[in-house]
Amino acid sequence: MHVSTDYVFDGERGEYHEEDVPSPRGIYAVTKHMGELAVRFGGSWAIARVAVVYGWPQAARNFGPGSSPPCPAPTR
Repeated sequence: MHVSTDYVFDGERGEYHEEDVPSPRGIYAVTKHMGELAVRFGGSWAIARVAVVYGWPQAARNFGPGSSPPCPAPTR
């Protein structure tokens, strides 16, 4: 089971289906799509493209078209 994201799509159309061709924008989306491609070379596999894993933040905003999620600040 590979957990991916709906960011593998560009967001231009919306209402995507598993048969739709991914069009990732941004590094995060590209690397998730690369992970999907790598998983398909294995034996049996499943890919789950999730939109929200832990819930919406208080200021629920999308990352915007063509962008990647913000990187968290480093912690020490």
